[in-house]
Amino acid sequence: MPFVPVAVGDYLKKFSDVLNKKYKKLKTNNLVVKAADGEGMTIESTIMNKYPDKIAGATGTSPEGSVKVTYDMSSYKTSGEIYTDTQSKSTFKLENTGIKGLTVTASGSGIPAKLAGKNKSNLALEAVYKRDMFNGSCKATYYNQNANVSPKVDAYEAYEVAAAASVGKDGVSMGGNVTAVNEKAFAVTKWGVGANLSKGPLIFGLFSTKLEDVETGVFYKANSKTNLGLLGKIYKGKDSKKNETSNLDLGLGMSHKFNPLTVVEAKAQVNLVKAGDATSQAVSYGAVIEKSIPDLSSKLQLTTTLSEAKGSVFGICCTYGDK
Repeated sequence: MPFVPVAVGDYLKKFSDVLNKKYKKLKTNNLVVKAADGEGMTIESTIMNKYPDKIAGATGTSPEGSVKVTYDMSSYKTSGEIYTDTQSKSTFKLENTGIKGLTVTASGSGIPAKLAGKNKSNLALEAVYKRDMFNGSCKATYYNQNANVSPKVDAYEAYEVAAAASVGKDGVSMGGNVTAVNEKAFAVTKWGVGANLSKGPLIFGLFSTKLEDVETGVFYKANSKTNLGLLGKIYKGKDSKKNETSNLDLGLGMSHKFNPLTVVEAKAQVNLVKAGDATSQAVSYGAVIEKSIPDLSSKLQLTTTLSEAKGSVFGICCTYGDK
């Protein structure tokens, strides 16, 4: 029986989703309205009480908003997506699957200075090829960010090439990835190796970056309604005084389909940090209730987290319209 290996970037996805996916909506309170014309076009509009990704020194007004338009041209095996928001961020993506096993994606983004922290304006081309016992990808990206005075942003220009390959058989996937960046000269900035093993209701994953940081997880599908995820990570870091630290993150998450219309999630996480002879720990908890309301074509998500560092945080996301 043909087996397409798990992509390298997804070796830990199952466990990470249980702990993180729905909690990402906690950054803001959102009202999302979706509409489809029945001929391939979908429009998604979002109103949020605050913008989640501004860098230090940036200003702006509330509420904020965004619009995303997707169009599926199935006869050409092509789909497109454009996005813009009230902070002048814009992105596009064009994807084609015309050749069996091959997906080619062109994408790009325009990032204004007030958002140019980890993100930079870019253009990218990516190819993903899947077949029996192989799953590989290659992506080339060009970054170009203009300098800005307030908030202060340095000019940036670079080329990046990233490649990944995963091979496997009978539920076992093994592979690695590598990223090279040309800022002044091409140099490998990141690489890693890992594995993913799927056996019945259990999935085990392991990934190491530069054979230094190690992340591992276990996903267990207890039954048709309940999933459990355990994720652990050991890595080096720096504290506020730039001293090197040794870090251990542990997380346990649960997702349960309470009834056909309601999903309940909960998680507990602990972060242990050792700097010199001193050791500290931070514990956090989270919960999600997601309720579908078919009569109103709506979905309501309530999310909360409680941590020693940030206290209690609560978020609401209401989605209305076509799925």
